[in-house]
Formats: sequence, C-alpha cells, structure tokens
Amino acid sequence: LVVTGECPTVGVAGGLVQGGGHGPLTPLHGMAADNALEFEAITADGEYVIANADENPDLFFGLKGGGPSSYAVVTSVTFRTYAEEKAAGGVLYINSTLTEDEDVFWEGVRVFHKWSNHLVDNGLYVYFELGAMMLEVQPFVAVGKTQGELDKILEPMLAELKASNVSFEHSTKEFGTFFDLYIDLFLDEEAGRHTLTGGWLFAHSDVEKRNDQIVDAFKTVINPREDLKGLGYIVGHLFNAGHSWPEANSATHPVWRNGTDFVISVLFVPVGATLEQKADLQDVLTNIQDEALRRAGPDGATYVNEADPYQANWQEHFWGPLYPTLFDLRKKWDPEGVFYAVSTPGTEGWEEIEYGTRLCKKL
Repeated sequence: LVVTGECPTVGVAGGLVQGGGHGPLTPLHGMAADNALEFEAITADGEYVIANADENPDLFFGLKGGGPSSYAVVTSVTFRTYAEEKAAGGVLYINSTLTEDEDVFWEGVRVFHKWSNHLVDNGLYVYFELGAMMLEVQPFVAVGKTQGELDKILEPMLAELKASNVSFEHSTKEFGTFFDLYIDLFLDEEAGRHTLTGGWLFAHSDVEKRNDQIVDAFKTVINPREDLKGLGYIVGHLFNAGHSWPEANSATHPVWRNGTDFVISVLFVPVGATLEQKADLQDVLTNIQDEALRRAGPDGATYVNEADPYQANWQEHFWGPLYPTLFDLRKKWDPEGVFYAVSTPGTEGWEEIEYGTRLCKKL
C-alpha cells in the first residue's frame, strides 16, 4: 500500500505530494508528503538533481507539501510502502426519503458531526457528501479493524441519532483487504460538472467547541444566497493526519496534525455562464461560503490542492508558520520565477490579468 488520494486519478508525484496529500490511509500512515523518501527533479535552470534527507535536504523539505509547481519539475518520487491489511467499512444515509422535516435532517447532521472527533480519535477515515436534504456518509473506513470493532466505535453516534428521532439507514461489513473495501464502498467519481471549489480544515478544537457553528456554516455553504438555494455542496473528509504521525519533517501545515474535518465547499456554475456571472459566483464562494467556514473554524487551515486560490491571507491558511521558510526556499531554487501556480510561495510579485489569460509582473 502507498498513501495516495481518495480519487483514483490523482497525480501522486505532482500536486498530491507537493501539496501535502491526504487519503484513506492517512490516519494510519500520515500524509503522502510524510511518506516521500526521495525525489528526482529538474530545477529551474535545467539541472537534474536528487532530493532526499541527505542530498539537497531543503528542496526535499519544500517538495513535501510546500506547494505544487514551485521549486522544481518532479520526474520521480520514491515512497514508503506498507503491507495490506484487513479493513471494516460502513455507510450512513440521512435524506429526504427518510425525513422531509428540515429541522430533523439538520439535527442528524449535527449529531453526526458532533461525533467526528471521536471517530478520528479512533483512527477512522470518513468520507461524506452533504447537499440539500442529503447526507451520504460513504464510507466509514477502519483499516486494520474488524466489523465488530467498527460497530463499537459507531455505537454512541448511532444511539444519539436514534434518541434524537432521526431516521437513517446504516450498515457495516468486513473486508479481507483495504483494496477490497475501496472497490466495494467508494463511489465512482463524476465528470462533466461545472463548479467552483473552496474548503476549510476544522481543527479538533473547532469541533469540540463550535460544532453547532460549523453546522450553521454548512447550511450557508448549501444555501449561500436566496437565488442560489441548494446550489452549494460539501464533500467532507474526517481524519487526523497526526493520529499515527504526530510530527513530520515536511512542509505541511501544522494544523493537519490536530485536524478533524477537511471539507471541500462546492458551488455549481451554469453551463455557458458569462464572465460576469462567474465573477459573481467566485465572490459568493470566497466571501460567503468559505468565509462562513473560516469563521466557524478559527483554529483551522486549508489545503492548497483543494481550496479557493483567491482567498485573502492564503499564505497563512495554506502553510501557517512555515510560509517564510518556503518563500525563501522558492527564491533560492527558482530566483527568476520560471514556475508558477496561483497562490503558491513566492508568487506575490505576479498577477493574472484579463480574466486569467495573461500573467504579468506586478508594477
């Protein structure tokens, strides 16, 4: 096994590891960046280099989560591998087929999310999607655990849902390998949708102290404005990268080591939308949807690979106290600014103009 993303088409050696990289194995084995042992790369001046703990260690550090398309062109990565393990998985559904009462539905969401710290503290990875009157938790992932162990972990959450008179569907099962679980329980990815995406990582302390505010923020994401009711969506990932890997010599934001829920906020964009419509929807994503998430999770951060690149203070949100080091690293390895990706270290001197069609140095 190798730590990769949940989506099977993720480019492991590219944006995934260079942005940090989370996936279903992260509770057990950390981020993808934690598991990189060596990079082969081409520098901005065309030199072939090897980067590992002994050779070019500063570049090695930056490539492990310090931002994609920033320091060098990666041609190869060597990762740690792990033995396959048994796994248990499960699903939970709360939707309009089971209840038409919005208050009851949102109480179900509140109870589910209230137990998210408990779930990640027990080493689970949980993937969920939340939309208008639809909560689909598929799957709960418990690598190395039996079905009985997973059932015991989920028991208090399910008991509170029942006590709150929330109707739901739920099941669990056991698999011989994690791969078998992945094939059986993870849904196929969709294509062809037009969306804007943002997101926020809620820290353990955010969920502990402000779960009700977080759920209120979820409501704002799904219904961001009167004319956009039901056009927002959330893709959630419950996990704590620090559960089995509390410290890492990588450029990933320290909040990952005490995180609980990384949510991707989504806003659907009409096919054929004008530039003015797109600009308006981008403003909604940045200043209504994601702002609600940030206010509900002041101890959190976010993830450069799955976030709104146009948010203010992206340096702090993506890398926190590590940003000055990464800024200097970028100037060392790419002094002429050969590489570029929006909102990555050292790009403050550039600006995109004419609706992102031209890249110019700021005057």
